[in-house]
Amino acid sequence: MRLRVAICLGLLVAAALWAGGASAAPPSVPPPEKTPVEVVVSGHTSTLKSITIVNVGQQIPKTFSRDLLHNTAGFHWYVSRHYALKTDFPEAQAREYLTLLELAYPHYVANFGREIPEMRDRRMAFIYGSSYERLRDAMQSDDVYSFGGGGITQEGFWCTYQFPSNPYHGRYILLHEGTHLYQYCLTGTTTHTLGFYTEGIADGFSSHVYDPKHKRLTVDVFDRAPVHNFFERGMNSLKGRPDLTFEKLHQEGGGDRGTNVVMTQFLKHTPERLQKWRIYQDEMIRTATPATKREVSERLLTDLYGPWERINADFAEWTKARAPTFHQVNWGFDQYGDAMVSFGQPRGSGDFSEMDIALAPKDPPRPDDMVMDYPAQPVPPIVGPVKRGVAEPSVGCIVDFSCAPGKGVAGLGLGRIDRNGLRVLVDEGKRLVIDGADLGMNKTVMAIPEPLQAAMKKDGHRVGITVKIAAEAVEVTLRAGPKGKQALATSVPINEEQRQRLMAMPMAVLGVGARHLITPVLDDGRPPPPNLMVPASPDRRRNPSDPVLYRAYKACRRLGPQAPKVLLEVRDKLLAAATQSHQAQQDALRAYEKALPAIVKAVHACGAPPETINRTLVELSGLSLNVLLEDGPKPGQCTALAFLSGLFSGSASGKVRFECGPPTATGSVLKAESVKIKTGKTSEVRRVVDRPKESVPFYVEAAADLAWFGVPMTLSAMKVGNAGIPGFWMVGPFDSGGKFEDVPHDIEKGPVNLTNTYPAVNHKMVTWQKIERNPALSVDLNHLVYLVRHFGQANGAFAYALVWVDAARDTDAVLAVGASDGLAVWVNDEKVHSVVGGRDWSPQEDRIPIHLKQGRNRLLLKSMHWGGLWFLSTDIQDEKGKPLDGVTTTLQNEEVENEK
Repeated sequence: MRLRVAICLGLLVAAALWAGGASAAPPSVPPPEKTPVEVVVSGHTSTLKSITIVNVGQQIPKTFSRDLLHNTAGFHWYVSRHYALKTDFPEAQAREYLTLLELAYPHYVANFGREIPEMRDRRMAFIYGSSYERLRDAMQSDDVYSFGGGGITQEGFWCTYQFPSNPYHGRYILLHEGTHLYQYCLTGTTTHTLGFYTEGIADGFSSHVYDPKHKRLTVDVFDRAPVHNFFERGMNSLKGRPDLTFEKLHQEGGGDRGTNVVMTQFLKHTPERLQKWRIYQDEMIRTATPATKREVSERLLTDLYGPWERINADFAEWTKARAPTFHQVNWGFDQYGDAMVSFGQPRGSGDFSEMDIALAPKDPPRPDDMVMDYPAQPVPPIVGPVKRGVAEPSVGCIVDFSCAPGKGVAGLGLGRIDRNGLRVLVDEGKRLVIDGADLGMNKTVMAIPEPLQAAMKKDGHRVGITVKIAAEAVEVTLRAGPKGKQALATSVPINEEQRQRLMAMPMAVLGVGARHLITPVLDDGRPPPPNLMVPASPDRRRNPSDPVLYRAYKACRRLGPQAPKVLLEVRDKLLAAATQSHQAQQDALRAYEKALPAIVKAVHACGAPPETINRTLVELSGLSLNVLLEDGPKPGQCTALAFLSGLFSGSASGKVRFECGPPTATGSVLKAESVKIKTGKTSEVRRVVDRPKESVPFYVEAAADLAWFGVPMTLSAMKVGNAGIPGFWMVGPFDSGGKFEDVPHDIEKGPVNLTNTYPAVNHKMVTWQKIERNPALSVDLNHLVYLVRHFGQANGAFAYALVWVDAARDTDAVLAVGASDGLAVWVNDEKVHSVVGGRDWSPQEDRIPIHLKQGRNRLLLKSMHWGGLWFLSTDIQDEKGKPLDGVTTTLQNEEVENEK
């Protein structure tokens, strides 16, 4: 009973059933490896096996959010393996949300095709308020004053803020914002992808079906029932606007929330399109910038999917053939597995919460892996056999009163037109109601016999309804108890006109007066579910050869006409098997593995440019090399960790070599080390690096020279430590007078006196203040200035940042700046850059070529802020992103000192 009550409340289980419960004195924040989670992934579905969640009270965990997050009165922090949650919800709800996120995590990884390397030592941060007012309190604790409602993932903060409106929305918004957050933490930004992609994948991913009884989550569900039915919304938008071709939607950056989901699903709805979609996603993330994203997206789409004429025609044909199964006629429903959870509180003039199901009894089932694409549950004995598409079809449902025993009315509707039709209902668990008055039939009310009521109660207040549309009557059977032995059967006569309507029109689930779980049992064509506790590939079809299909497909595209014949043949076999039986897929996988040594050698000798060959071999191997920097064992040191992971087949061996620089920043010389990595394993090399004083930026670069199946290949990776100019003199905020332009100020005209005061916003007098990197900030994080924290939420304002740059010689450099909204830059009093416009902060978005003369240079930046968050980050680097040798910054200047 406790489990059923927990389901009704939208919780997983009572808090006592969870690991890591609350204690009088919260433990210290455990590192991620001390909060393990075990999840079984099968297709788009994941099932929890075990989880550790710890309530750490007011101790702020290490997250991607730097030092920006604070505590809030009444909120507690909870941590799991990959997430940190700050919330004022009761602990059981906090644990449910973290469990949902952990169930979703492997699908985030699969969705983006890679794991975030830094997840080894930090977590992604979620702030979840129980109401709008409490969320506002939490946001203001972090100096965030801009919020439109629902949920938002804040740039710069790399943190999500949300509050729920109902149980489904509570889960939806968590999963949706989690998609954005994963992209932020993986790539640093979401501004380099178009809106149809950014919102389409988030809404598509969060279109989910959750089964709390089995702790099971299915994500990226195209066709399911509750609110936020983006499939239905998108199809309605397209029907209302026949001019909305795919090309037009793309030119506009995307459509509404529904069309964005339909667009992304269209691009990946077959195995081959899925490979193209993955290439599109990888290339957008790797090569597009906020300024070039539309151009890059158009080039990739037309290169991968064909010219616009073909894409538009394919899109029109595909959408014409698709129709959503579910339509919410009247509020409101959640969904737990196959069960529709009726809120029982209809809105407007309706007397029932109603969810129509567009499956007519007369139509035979048509299997389609994008129709009701979530795991089916076996037909229970209390419903009995059901069959559609036959002369006398039968359908059914389970009505579960466990959320409110003996309260309300729920059941099944048939022949639905404008909320009218036949209703087969169970009233308060005591009466069977067959109401066909809308069709001109008699209304029948029968008391449910005591033995049947007792069986219902014993089986968790459940009863099965079976409705058969016979030649001359509607035959209704109620069943309950083990194997449905307790039963009540009756029939109501119908004429041919009534019968044809019942046969041809949609069905519905109905509920009013209480919260009910109504599970339709409709012979919908879904195949019996696999054993979801057996791991399977995370693609929609659970294709075991899917990971290697992508590698082979991508390799063929990269090599073009120089792709070896053996690679092309294996790719074609993998692609053909993707829509065939599981055995065919296994056979194709074995054929690929057998041919792999020959493929590797053929690629090595194919005659493509060396860089192309090397990249193809690395991608075929699945290997990745990452460099992480951590605080070192002693003051003045840091640890560089280079790790190889992801090898799909065989083993690879060689050496990992290092380079540290610039020489004037760190004199560390790191020795190379021999490594060997096997399939599915990780190989690590750790080195201690002398950390430069005064937060001077430095870099550690690693290269792995490996042999795989006897063929050489090289991987490289770099990490910058103490990134960013470590300190500025800053002054502001100044009023722009409501102008969305670069408003001049006397500060721009020459040398400044740091003791001067200036009239600013609201007639306040301001002076220069020194803003420096937090010395407690992890070595691998860049210096990011959150100007709201220093100047308040000043919209329509601007501020200045001043620093001097010492160069050992005349040097060309790149000034890489991330700025919220507008930016202007002066080097030695020469204006070298100006951009005016509203935009989110994105790291290093503006890459500005500058020239530094030998000696001291004056660098002045102007940050123009229109609204929302206000960030500024600045790096001086070479074209490859490395800190420059012989270039340092200072807040001391002889001229300014003399003025003082």
